[in-house]
Amino acid sequence: MILIYIFFFSIWLRSIYVKYGFNISAFLISLYLIGSMLCGAIMVFYPDYIKHYDRITLASVSTHIAILFLLMYPIIRYGNSIKVENIHISLPTLRLFGWFVVICSISSIIASLFDILKLFALGNFQVIRNNYLAGNLDMGSPAKRYGIIGYVIAMGPLLSFTATFLFFYLKFYLKQSNLLVMLLLVSTFTMAMNNLTIAGRDGIIRTILFYIANYTLFKKYISLKNNRLYIYLIAIFALISVIFFSAISNDRFKQSERGIFFSLIRYGGEQFYLYSYNHQRFHDKGMESFETMLPLIYGDSYIAHDLNTRAKADFYLNTFATIAGSFVQRIGVINTVLFSCAVFISLLLIFYRKYKYTPHIGLAKIITFLLFYEIVLLGFFYYIHYSSYVQKYMLISIILAYLVTHYGSRKKFSTLLNQRH
Repeated sequence: MILIYIFFFSIWLRSIYVKYGFNISAFLISLYLIGSMLCGAIMVFYPDYIKHYDRITLASVSTHIAILFLLMYPIIRYGNSIKVENIHISLPTLRLFGWFVVICSISSIIASLFDILKLFALGNFQVIRNNYLAGNLDMGSPAKRYGIIGYVIAMGPLLSFTATFLFFYLKFYLKQSNLLVMLLLVSTFTMAMNNLTIAGRDGIIRTILFYIANYTLFKKYISLKNNRLYIYLIAIFALISVIFFSAISNDRFKQSERGIFFSLIRYGGEQFYLYSYNHQRFHDKGMESFETMLPLIYGDSYIAHDLNTRAKADFYLNTFATIAGSFVQRIGVINTVLFSCAVFISLLLIFYRKYKYTPHIGLAKIITFLLFYEIVLLGFFYYIHYSSYVQKYMLISIILAYLVTHYGSRKKFSTLLNQRH
């Protein structure tokens, strides 16, 4: 049954590559394809690890693919139409929004550094992680911990992908080199820093994914020869990330009977068999009502650290099952399909384009795209945008991007482009 995933994503990726090349949409599909192939590797080389092959059925796999397609297609379609040359953002607009991103991100990084230093006193990464899962760490909302500045701190990780885009756009497309560009580079690491406070590897992987996605968008404008300093800084981050990722993996999985190498394969592939477990366990009803999918209207529902204590499942629920599996856990299969259909229609309307290449893409539209792209990109693991405060921050980012768009001067942007060329 896993071959169905591989076949589906291969066909989708090929159709995009033939028509558009390896663009930002092709990268997203290739990520899911690699995950399905790693799942196949688990089945071939570690067949004893999967305890319930009978749950991986044609119905579960087909439903999984259908939900992913509904959630991803509008984003993929719009991503295929984006050309960097058509993104027209004035320099004053970029600077204003860029400084907003920098303030939120640097504040979050500073707060994360203090937490990381305190947590290292607990011991190795496995001890830190166990304390987090047990709810023993003081990881309450930034607003409760830092007061009003906490709202600014909380936006930092959410803006990591946006910071990465702004850095690439200013540095590699507009050829800018100034303090804002350097601080935006630092801001791209916010999510990784934030995730290290709970001994997580996910933040490092997400940051790397953000960089690869933006590289596919800006690759024809990136000159290694003319940007050696920035390339070296990014390379240093990559090296540090590998060290931390290896250290966390070693501490958390060194005593595993299958070893660290298996943990890495499972990290990228378990989503595609664990979804079937969710499909079987939560087919008729999830843990929450349908209304919990709209926390902006109905408020947040309680999310426990250990979901098994609530659902009493015979497999560990605190693992990856893609964005589709996260929805199924919460509201069940039928409601997830209905919700995905609603999202499909809504996103098609949001990203509707009368012509294939509309001449101008403004800041608000590209920020909206980046936020939704991030959801399905990180949805390769699970859904992390469920809380009302995160969704409020997403809405604030879009509204602010729309407002500052009217502040900039298109004339200044045109002059800058003329100087660039």
